[in-house]
Amino acid sequence: MKRIIIVALISMFLSGCGTFLSRDPFFKNEGVYPATRFDAEMIKESESPYPVFFAMDIPVSFVTDTLLIPYDLLR
Repeated sequence: MKRIIIVALISMFLSGCGTFLSRDPFFKNEGVYPATRFDAEMIKESESPYPVFFAMDIPVSFVTDTLLIPYDLLR
């Protein structure tokens, strides 16, 4: 049980990279829900190194994208 909690916490802290990457000016990922779209694109790519991590990131990205909709509409 302790191991499951540790893995869940590590997964939670490692996820969210789509949220930060999609809002980087280098990626130019505009519009609403950019992190969720970024994660979906990374899962679709055949050369994506770890699609499981992007799949685990989708729920976190969806929640943070929802909270950041006003920011996304203003940029």
